[in-house]
Amino acid sequence: MGYDGFRMLFVLLSNSLVSNGRVIINIKLNNKIMGIKTVEENKYILRRYIRLLGQYKGMKDHKDAIHYFIILHNFLVIEDLFYDQCLMANKQINAHLNLMKDVRFCATAVQYYKLLYDPNHKVRFGIETLDSIEDVRVFLSSDACKKADIYNKLLIEHKNCKTK
Repeated sequence: MGYDGFRMLFVLLSNSLVSNGRVIINIKLNNKIMGIKTVEENKYILRRYIRLLGQYKGMKDHKDAIHYFIILHNFLVIEDLFYDQCLMANKQINAHLNLMKDVRFCATAVQYYKLLYDPNHKVRFGIETLDSIEDVRVFLSSDACKKADIYNKLLIEHKNCKTK
C-alpha cells in the first residue's frame, strides 16, 4: 500500500466509531467516496419533487406522494439531527435514497414515491422504525416538535423543532 493508501486509511480510521472493539467507518465521510448524496442534496431534491407535484394536486397519487415526500424530508432532518444514534441503530434513511436530481415529469416523481413507499424498502422501514431510538422518540413526543407538525409541513431546519 502506497503513501496515499495509508493516508486514506488513517483519515477513515481517525473519523470512525469504535463499538465493541470493532471499527465502524463514519458513513458521513465515506458517503463522498461512495457517491451517496448528502442529506442537504436529498432534501433539496425532495422539495423539488413536492413543488413539481404541487402544480397538479388533483390526482390522488400526487397528493399521497407529496405527503410522503414531506414526511421523508422531515425524517431526513431528524436523521441528520440524531445521526450517530441512527447509525448505531442501523436506521439510516439517507444512505438508501437514490433520488434523481433532474425530474421534470410528475409520473417520474410518482414512480419514486411508489418505489420508496413499498413496505419492503429500506427507506420506509427506516421512517417507520426511527422512533424506536430513545432520543428520537423523546424528540418526536416533545411539544415543540408537535407544534412544528412534522407529518404535514416541511421542516426547513432543525430550529423549527428544538429538543427542549
